[in-house]
Amino acid sequence: MKSLLGIGVHQNTIQTIYQVDYEILHQRMAHPSDEVMRRTNKFIKDFPRVDPPKEDHICPGCAQGKMPNKSFPPSTQRAMEPFELIHSDLKSFPIESYHRFKYSIVFYDDYTSHAWTVNLHSKDAALPATRHFLAMVETKYRTKVREWMSDAGGEYTSKAFKALLNEKGIETLQSIPYIHQQNGRAKRLIRTLTEKAESMRLQACLPQSWWEFALNHATHVYNLTPQKQLHWRTPSEILTNIRPSVDHLRVLGCAAYVFIPAEVRTNKLAPKSELMVYLGSHPGGKGWIFMRGPNNVIFSAAHALFDESMFPRCPKQQGTRANTRLQTPAPVPSPCQAGDNCQCPIPGNDIDSDDDEPAPVVIGRQDKGKTKETRIQARQREIEEQIRRVPVPSQAPPVTMPPHPEPQAPLPRRSTREKKLPKKFDTSVYGKKHPVAVEKDITRLKDWKKVVGEPSSLPRAIPGPSSCPLPVEESSDNEDPDIQEDAPVIDPSDEEEGDVEESLKPSSEEEINLLKLCREGGVAFQHFLISKAISPMPAEALPKESPKEWTYRDILRLPQDSLMEWKAACERELKALNRRNVFELVPRPKGRKVIKNRWVFDVKDDGRKRAHLVAKGFS
Repeated sequence: MKSLLGIGVHQNTIQTIYQVDYEILHQRMAHPSDEVMRRTNKFIKDFPRVDPPKEDHICPGCAQGKMPNKSFPPSTQRAMEPFELIHSDLKSFPIESYHRFKYSIVFYDDYTSHAWTVNLHSKDAALPATRHFLAMVETKYRTKVREWMSDAGGEYTSKAFKALLNEKGIETLQSIPYIHQQNGRAKRLIRTLTEKAESMRLQACLPQSWWEFALNHATHVYNLTPQKQLHWRTPSEILTNIRPSVDHLRVLGCAAYVFIPAEVRTNKLAPKSELMVYLGSHPGGKGWIFMRGPNNVIFSAAHALFDESMFPRCPKQQGTRANTRLQTPAPVPSPCQAGDNCQCPIPGNDIDSDDDEPAPVVIGRQDKGKTKETRIQARQREIEEQIRRVPVPSQAPPVTMPPHPEPQAPLPRRSTREKKLPKKFDTSVYGKKHPVAVEKDITRLKDWKKVVGEPSSLPRAIPGPSSCPLPVEESSDNEDPDIQEDAPVIDPSDEEEGDVEESLKPSSEEEINLLKLCREGGVAFQHFLISKAISPMPAEALPKESPKEWTYRDILRLPQDSLMEWKAACERELKALNRRNVFELVPRPKGRKVIKNRWVFDVKDDGRKRAHLVAKGFS
């Protein structure tokens, strides 16, 4: 007690301190709770028994350092009629969308749980979007919005927005600033739609800039999904009293062969359909919208064949969904119960055969127990065994018939049969070799050097036992046939592959840079392809490399097809300037010089040609 209340204090004074100054002990013990203060004297020596004050008291230290946020219970009040209460909120995205949208405003009907989303370029576009939504409610559903619930964001607290709601006679309900829980229904809807959109977008490997298509499709599907709070009815049915149909829905981002009308095709020989990416239902009719490659152009169609298990934007190894039977491995065949009398075909034995004669099974039964050996090794031993049994005509010694007939060895399969070469004539331009053999020799570097007379540094490939037995011919190199039989096996396909790989390696710095550009892709690679797509012209008629440096005279020197495209771009620019009233034709004032202008040309990343008419900026 001396350690808590001080040394040398009289006993009757201590009694007064711990009864009256409860706050002192509370502060010395680092602001514990009342329950801790009540039980401390039982477990700590020299601590007096204290009781918290019965009346409510506030500790400033606890209020400032320990005050928690109050929980917000869910609201049980609901609107009684459609459009009686509308919840709204604004959602921002980190990158611009395909149509350069940056925000999306959400409208949520409290009675029907129906949702609407409108994509915006900026926050100030929330005002016209709200005006259009109120007009849609009055025109389509012949009713009016009565109450408007939103947060205290700048787009909802502006004078223009408040004036709009006041003109419509709509009561404004706003949450306390930074208390987002009071606008929880709009926040929860945004979370639901965002999760649905991102799940579909990531499943289909769509780029991040396509979030607007995923969000629109998620909103459409959300209105067609039964909800528990609506007694498992859909928001669309509650709003329109019509049970909706979902037969038009497809998997977002899946592949579709879209029918191309005759007016859109390049010519009469062009294919009637193209593979595109499905992006959702068409908002204005019975159809769908697709992304058409390779320039990523929106395409609307009413007839398409869908492959919902394929996603064209995903890599090849991920182009098919992993949770389908297409990825299921084939079942392992059960062992035959016939034992040595088994006549079941061995998998892979009939790959090379294209005739009606069945291939005999010659794999020995002594290898049945060796499970670690692969099928290729077993096949290799089979071919070696067959070659040993088949005698070579030029080297086989005279065979004496045994006293008792033995079973004849099975004939070799087609892939190992003796090749019958056509009869060679001395007048053949190919010499004594078969034309196919000459072609194979030329394709290999070492044999080509031998044909042209250059010394070869590569070892010569000697056919091994896996090769078919051929009659021995005279060789110009006086090679010993016995050495050829005992030489190691060298697969000629390995040398051919090595020669091909060696020839494909870039040999100059320009080829190395081009290979790096192809691997990286991006805008630089698109500019390279666009530059290569321009029709060739004579060297003296070629304009400068960059279209931005061209003049109108350079355009006139282009081929006819390119000239028509650039002239069309100039006409579009003049029409746009005239439509926006950019200029006005007036007589030139006296003593004034006319400001000259010039054309600025450019080629966009998607191949579109653009022309801009600009003033030179000086007079």
